[in-house]
Amino acid sequence: MTIQNLREKIVLEYPIKASLTSLYYSLSNPSGLESWFADRVDGYDDYFMFYWDGDQQRADNIEIESNEFIRWQWNDREGDDEYLEFRLVREEVGGGMLLVVTDFVDNDEIEDATLLWNEQVKMLKRKLGCS
Repeated sequence: MTIQNLREKIVLEYPIKASLTSLYYSLSNPSGLESWFADRVDGYDDYFMFYWDGDQQRADNIEIESNEFIRWQWNDREGDDEYLEFRLVREEVGGGMLLVVTDFVDNDEIEDATLLWNEQVKMLKRKLGCS
């Protein structure tokens, strides 16, 4: 009998005091993503290639709305309803932005994934000068 890990959707929100333009660039452009998310990113029309510590992962662009959100599906999850999404929401109070990260992780890795996203977004904030 095989025990299969169930995948859970996680949605994390991070307030970021940065301009919409610079924040969206950091989330949607290969050089912006290299500054905080991956070691290297190659962008193509329909997909990005992400590289970490010698590993690579293809992510297909499945939905994009400029200055609002970008959604990828990892090629190893094709056919699943899983995706990685960065969504930007303007905060009404304070004039900042809210970055909403939606990801899917094994149910026994929710805490670790949340800690990893916290560190990644901390690096993004430093890169944008708003740590």
